[in-house]
Amino acid sequence: MKYCLLLTFVWAFYDAAGQKRQQYQPYEDSTCAKMLAEATISFDSSNYTRARDYCEAALLICNAKSTAFEALLKRTNNAIDKQKQDAIDSQNAAKEAAIKIQLSRDSLKMVNLLKQKIVDAFYFYNNRYALAFKQGRYGFVNMAGDTLIGYKFSEATPFGQKYGYAQVKADHISGKAKEYLLDTTKALYPLARSIRQLTIDPTCEALITTLRNGADVKNIIGNKQLKILFVEPNYRDNSVLSRRLIGRLRLLPQLESVSFTNNGLTSFPRGFLELDNVITVNLSGNQIAEIASFQVNGMCRLQKIAKLDLSNNQLRTLPEDVKMLTTLRYVNLEGNRISTQEVAKIKSWLPKDCDILFKDYQKFPQSILTQVRQIGNSDNNKYISLQRVLRDTLEKYHSEVPEDDEINIALAVAKANVWWGEVLIKTRTVKDADSLIAFNTRLRSDIMDLYELDIPDNAELNYRIAQACQNIADQYMLKKDFRRAEMAAAGGLEKDPLDNQLKISLAHALLGQNRLEEAKDAYISFIGSSRNPRRQIARLQMDFEKLFKENILPRTDEVKKMIEQIVAASN
Repeated sequence: MKYCLLLTFVWAFYDAAGQKRQQYQPYEDSTCAKMLAEATISFDSSNYTRARDYCEAALLICNAKSTAFEALLKRTNNAIDKQKQDAIDSQNAAKEAAIKIQLSRDSLKMVNLLKQKIVDAFYFYNNRYALAFKQGRYGFVNMAGDTLIGYKFSEATPFGQKYGYAQVKADHISGKAKEYLLDTTKALYPLARSIRQLTIDPTCEALITTLRNGADVKNIIGNKQLKILFVEPNYRDNSVLSRRLIGRLRLLPQLESVSFTNNGLTSFPRGFLELDNVITVNLSGNQIAEIASFQVNGMCRLQKIAKLDLSNNQLRTLPEDVKMLTTLRYVNLEGNRISTQEVAKIKSWLPKDCDILFKDYQKFPQSILTQVRQIGNSDNNKYISLQRVLRDTLEKYHSEVPEDDEINIALAVAKANVWWGEVLIKTRTVKDADSLIAFNTRLRSDIMDLYELDIPDNAELNYRIAQACQNIADQYMLKKDFRRAEMAAAGGLEKDPLDNQLKISLAHALLGQNRLEEAKDAYISFIGSSRNPRRQIARLQMDFEKLFKENILPRTDEVKKMIEQIVAASN
């Protein structure tokens, strides 16, 4: 799978340069040099698995630099072998130590530490199978170091590095080592790496190849013994030949596992629906946008399929008749345009013991929101930084699943929170009223524009709009522009009718316009809606003193009388 992802990266880089895939040499010179550099950096930093992936992927496409990649791959494999041998030696030493001191408490601790060294050094496929090296041969062990598949292979790759099988070489009756695909049941499938090799050796049950012409399709179908078929991409548009071959796969009665990754397929080929015996289907890395049905003529023939890999396509959902695939145990939907809500629906259709791999669009945002709640109002800079990370992440998610309502709403809220935080920082450095009014007016407008994106009415967005209106009203009060202060406060109350501070600002603005009766009614309404009227009266009296002292409101006999009436009415 990693090789396929690397090749996908190569093609994306190549297409972005605006070149045709048939122009092979310029592509190789630029990209292969970059892959060699990445492989070397990975090797130097002891990231041997990554270095090996780069080398093996590059050897499929980089003829001019093949010598350099082969040399680096050899060094990488030697380093991996040494690492694994060191881990095996450590495990053996741990066992001997445990026996000598009769598994005392200290020895058990040492054994666990040494065993952990094995676990850290190995890649475990399905948390169980790891490639191991002993006395010049490869085998497979579990996390306890116990042998699961004996040391009988002269060469081997780990399980799962490609297609879920291990690629191994073992002694053959002919005297020459023969290459196989190995599965976790210890079954060996003689492997051909080209159609020519398959033609020469008809005992081969597995084939990894590219398609060049119609004759290749005919030759493949002629080998009825094939059980495993992996068609890799070439440098031309492979989709026509791939579809032609898929349409005839029903003529291979023993076919169990089939892969057409990165082959330019734009729809789910009908030919796959006619494979009665297929167990594994891999269609990752194509451009499949829709699967209409898993049935042919009202019947579902995929009655043995256990693994379906549809990752890195353009799907938005699966058809409901996926429930007819009762033998499914694993479905990979990562890298598609499927929303969290749609994944939940698909899960309800699949068998209960079926694992589904997908991108959880809620997991990361929720972890960020947890951090936001933890810091509260204590660190505004950190708050804004987290909100920016959340916004940028949700922007990417929105491009992947544009119809996910939860993501759309969360993105709008994150944008509003970032804008609010940025305005809050500006208010600490800029003090003139006109600038502060401009900042908050723009904030209010930007947030309200979010509703033009079909975002439903949202309490958090309304709260931020109300805060901006409050700031605008406060600044207009300082300027004694009471009419505009009234309009700002009223606009904020439309979005958040329960905001007490906006209610007070509206009443102050009315008072500033000498609309005493309206102001008195607004003050009394505010106090009456409070759970603690006495506290609100005290708050109002403090507000009045401040406004009088700063000469924003006049301390007239009419105003004094109105305040007395408010207190009396409240009592």
